[in-house]
Amino acid sequence: DAGGWTPTTYQPAICLLNSGGQINIDRIMFFEVFDGLSIGSTGAPVGRTVVRDMQGACYHTCITGVFAADVTYFDHLEFYVFQAGTNKLAYMQQHATAILLYRLDAPTFLNTFVLGYQVALQTVPSTDGVTSDMKITNFRAEAVQFGWQIQQCTNLQATNVFLSAQAVGVVTPIASSIGINVPGNSCSNSPDFVAFMQISNLYMVNFAQYCIASNAFDISVTNYTCDKW
Repeated sequence: DAGGWTPTTYQPAICLLNSGGQINIDRIMFFEVFDGLSIGSTGAPVGRTVVRDMQGACYHTCITGVFAADVTYFDHLEFYVFQAGTNKLAYMQQHATAILLYRLDAPTFLNTFVLGYQVALQTVPSTDGVTSDMKITNFRAEAVQFGWQIQQCTNLQATNVFLSAQAVGVVTPIASSIGINVPGNSCSNSPDFVAFMQISNLYMVNFAQYCIASNAFDISVTNYTCDKW
C-alpha cells in the first residue's frame, strides 16, 4: 500500500458471453480483483441473467453490463474496500465504479450496498443502445464521490435510496462530490425512450457540491432529504 499505488490490469474474473438462455450466478466473492463480472459483449447480447449474493472488492468495476437483451435481476450486492490501506482506498475513490451499465434491458436491483468507490452506479450509452426501464429498491452507498452518474436517456424508478459522500469513522467527505449527477446533453430525442427518473424515500448526506445536478432529465422525487451539503 505504497504511495502512488495502482492495481494491475486484468480481464474480468467472470465473463458472460453469447448466451440465449438464462444464466444464474449465486454466492460470489471478489477478493481484490480488477474487474469482477462482465455481462455480454459489444454487438453480442446475453439473455436473461440472475445474480444473487455477490460481494467483495474490485479496483476498477465490480459489475459491467455491456449488452443484455433480456431482463437482468440482481439481489444482495455488497461492494466495498476489502483489507485496503490508505493508498488503495484513495485510488478506488478516484477511479473505481461499483456498477457500470451500457445497455441492459429492464434491469432490477434489490438490496445493494457500496462503500468507498468513486461511483456507486453509472450508466453510459454505447453503440448497442442504452439501459432502459431500470428499477432499484434498497440502495445504499457511502464514501463515494458520485452516488449515481446517469449519462444517458433511461427510465429509472427507485425507492429507499441512501447516498453519502462520507462513512462515519472511515473517510472525510469527498471534495466535488454529487449525490445524483445527470450531465447535460445526455438525453436522446428518440421516441423509443421517455426521459424520467422517479425516486421515493431518498436521503442524501454530506455531498460537497450538489445533492442532485441535472440538465437533461425530468426528475420526480417524493419524501426527500438532503443534509449537510
